[in-house]
Amino acid sequence: PCCWKPVLIRETMEASQGAVLWMDAGNLVHERLERVRGVLATTGFYSPTSSGDVERFTHPQVLALLDARPEILKDANRNGAIIGFGRNEVGLELSRIWRDCALREEIMHPSDWTKDSWRSDQAILSVLVAQFRRRYGFMLKDGLLGISYHNDSLSSREARLYMKRAPMRNGAPEIKQQLTQQHQRPVRRLGRLAKRSWRKLRAAFLRG
Repeated sequence: PCCWKPVLIRETMEASQGAVLWMDAGNLVHERLERVRGVLATTGFYSPTSSGDVERFTHPQVLALLDARPEILKDANRNGAIIGFGRNEVGLELSRIWRDCALREEIMHPSDWTKDSWRSDQAILSVLVAQFRRRYGFMLKDGLLGISYHNDSLSSREARLYMKRAPMRNGAPEIKQQLTQQHQRPVRRLGRLAKRSWRKLRAAFLRG
């Protein structure tokens, strides 16, 4: 596991005067980000949910080091592809502690870790968010606010078409399938027309 993302985000927070939104290279923006800005201004944090829960993808050693209580273990993981911090107490403190945790060797590199049991900085963030939510009593926005992720497999044409639609979880495969079906419909229609034309020509030929 590597620790550069929490460090880079925190450095950007310290160097800027506004909110910071991290987006992976495979993300697409489907609308103006006013809703995200609103959440960061009020809550101080935004990251939609991801697959699994805290217990599933956080190494037991890290759960112990972060003093993770049993009640947070079933909280949903946050999404490592979309992470935003605002300038209020929650955003500033959460981003600082996340960076500090990522720089601790025993947290970032627990013993006998595997990808099946440890999602490194994403898992650390999920634990911290679950703890902060209970400490500060804020509500999390779990859905996609105009941003989709994991779209690396889309062509530029597919990406442009997808951006005109609402974002979906795991939307890239569905968009590819929809576009393939749309392409196949006129091909099938042409095939049926060709068959009808052939039958007419054959009948006319037989009538002589």
